[in-house]
Amino acid sequence: MKQRWLACLGLAACMCLYGSSGNADWLDGFGFRRLLTVTNLAAIGSDQTDFPILVKFTEANFSFQNANADGHDVRFTAADGTTPLSFERERHGAGAAEYWVRLPALSSSAATSFYVYYRPADAADAADPTNVWDSNYCYVQHMEEASGSVKVYDSTMNSVTGIPTYVTLGSEGMIGNAAWYSTGSFVTQDVVVVRPVSGTFEAWYKPDSASGTRYLLWWANTDGSAFYDVYYNAQSNFACHYYSEGGGVHYTCTGTNMFVPGNWHYVAQMYGAGGTTATRIYVNGVLDGTLDTGATYPHSFSMRRQVMGRYAGGTLDELRFSKVVRSENYLTAQYAAMRDQLLGYGTEEVGTIDWLSGYTHRRLLTVTNLTAISSTQADFPVRVSLIPANFSFDASNPNGYDVRFTASDGITPLSYEREKHDQDAETAEYWVRLPVLAAGSPTTFYIYHRRAAAADGADPTNVWDSNYCYVHHMDEHSGKILDSTVNAVTGMPLNVALGSPGFIGDGVLYSSWSGAVITQEVVVARPASATFEAWYRRDSVWNANFLIWYPDKAGSTYYSVYANAASNLISHICDGNGNYYCSGTTAIATGEWYYVADVYGAPAPTPRQIYLNGALDGSSSSAVIPHGGLFMSRQTLGRGTAGTLDELRFSKVARSAGYIRAQNASMRNALLGFGSQEILNVGTLIMLR
Repeated sequence: MKQRWLACLGLAACMCLYGSSGNADWLDGFGFRRLLTVTNLAAIGSDQTDFPILVKFTEANFSFQNANADGHDVRFTAADGTTPLSFERERHGAGAAEYWVRLPALSSSAATSFYVYYRPADAADAADPTNVWDSNYCYVQHMEEASGSVKVYDSTMNSVTGIPTYVTLGSEGMIGNAAWYSTGSFVTQDVVVVRPVSGTFEAWYKPDSASGTRYLLWWANTDGSAFYDVYYNAQSNFACHYYSEGGGVHYTCTGTNMFVPGNWHYVAQMYGAGGTTATRIYVNGVLDGTLDTGATYPHSFSMRRQVMGRYAGGTLDELRFSKVVRSENYLTAQYAAMRDQLLGYGTEEVGTIDWLSGYTHRRLLTVTNLTAISSTQADFPVRVSLIPANFSFDASNPNGYDVRFTASDGITPLSYEREKHDQDAETAEYWVRLPVLAAGSPTTFYIYHRRAAAADGADPTNVWDSNYCYVHHMDEHSGKILDSTVNAVTGMPLNVALGSPGFIGDGVLYSSWSGAVITQEVVVARPASATFEAWYRRDSVWNANFLIWYPDKAGSTYYSVYANAASNLISHICDGNGNYYCSGTTAIATGEWYYVADVYGAPAPTPRQIYLNGALDGSSSSAVIPHGGLFMSRQTLGRGTAGTLDELRFSKVARSAGYIRAQNASMRNALLGFGSQEILNVGTLIMLR
């Protein structure tokens, strides 16, 4: 197996940044792991096979900041570090996660260990729920579905879905979410089964009160003449009941333990135990009642959780039914596992992150401002602004050609654009395309530098996805204003000052009404939905300061974004027959930079939206009529602005509010944190503080 170690040689004071405290092989491509060990052997009375164990992660035992927000990077292996274990992800959120892992063998006499791995780049989901639960499980329902779901799903291959009726999903459960029944039922009438000769029902139940009879399970034949139910009786005891078809004989097995309303109880009922006729009831893993009927009565039943009028009067979680009698030791072990009293969680081990060949310096960049990311973004262009505090300019080529960016695995290249790299001024601006910018957990990637005689690796056109029509950084000092996308929509400056101080690097100063940046060589059909973005600093108040003006050839139809005499942003679409406006509400002060965005074709009922500094500033439901043959002009003569423009973008899609919010933070350099510089010498890895 590949050993994932990096030796520290050469300097007595050098530090190993990466390594492992374990002796097991390491799962290739994963940066972090923890050893999980079953330490509570007293709860396991006998060896178990194919045991589904609950793994419950919190901030105390799992580094959510080092894992993907959706948990798709999580893997489990046997104690050898590489043999995969089947697992199901019940939930993975910010600071809380529950997984079910199938252990082929759970020993009652020696500690069972296994690993959890996480944090590769761009991981595909490897959860395999149906292989977690052995073939004897008829259904397993975690009741994890959110409020409003139309079904509750089965984790086994049997697909026994539940149809909730007058129940509240998304309630607080024993493990994640649960279903609360007041007067409701939970019906799975779509599956009719032959009730097996032996079986085990399990659930977590929290009764609301101590009065009445409350049904956890009701299985009846089609005409109701025979049934099998599990319930909580008026005396606060757990009970089960059989009614034999045609014989008119009732068999009731009643427990002795008094339930406490408002408390969770792990209940289990099995029949066919100790032969074919015995019934047993367990509460919290302890035998609570028995009955020997002397006869068996299997019937063809509809697999219903309840029928109308047979409601639970409380909250149910983790419902399971097996077509075998589970052992008492299985129930004891499950009770401990589901209360998270079986496992011990080891310390985090950090595996060797591969190093980009030929490079000696790197830093880990981490998206730390998670409050600015309200939704996960795909192919997000993030700004990386370098200054002496976060980058060693003296250890980089003067032109920045040696700079590279990779994913968190240290080797997968990321496309990037260099807007500027000025070693003398010790400033640099890069744009890096992140395949996934996660909401809820930090996204990490690397910057590398210092490779002798490096060829330029910048790839601007692949930074900006195919929906960008143009991206103008306005960083030119002479000639045309270039487009970073594949569309090559260049701008021709007229009566403007290039090289003026911008928000990011340089910008373009418009000091007269006649100033313009014209891109008339490109004629496009205005898309049915679009987003315009720019940074704008207003110098003085005119009647209309135009940031963008797209006319047709005759000028009879156009799309424009401008600041009016009242200093509000206005989006204006004229179709030749009428004018359609969307107005902002915030007055733009002179001398200050604002990130402005105009979106049209956004989802109804507000298909037009104006954003200011990442926040919605105005919306309109007025119609938007797309036209063809518009000149892609920044301004035309006589449609200028008094102020400076920087970072102009136009997209042929309606960008989301989450995208605009994240871009506002990114372009303000308020998204990233920069790690310490790592230097790779021959056989030596040093981290400089």
